[in-house]
Amino acid sequence: SKGVINLSAPPDTQKFIFQGVHEQIQLGPALKQWGEGEKRTNKFVFIGRNLPPKHYILENLKQCLVSNHQGPFPAYDAAAAEAAAKEENQH
Repeated sequence: SKGVINLSAPPDTQKFIFQGVHEQIQLGPALKQWGEGEKRTNKFVFIGRNLPPKHYILENLKQCLVSNHQGPFPAYDAAAAEAAAKEENQH
């Protein structure tokens, strides 16, 4: 697995990347920070055989999202996430 993660709330501009093989996962700061106006998203790539169906992975990842709209993080928008997933599937 590998990907980009937004672990910070604005105005922090640090972007994080991760890469994993089996149970070993490394997480660290990316060389480039989030750009001004760049949409902060989390992107995951899973590489392997006999992976669970995509919908199963997505449903479990959704449970990890912060949904406290009173804190520094935006509330989880299910409709926006579903639209983004559909757009991603078209590419």
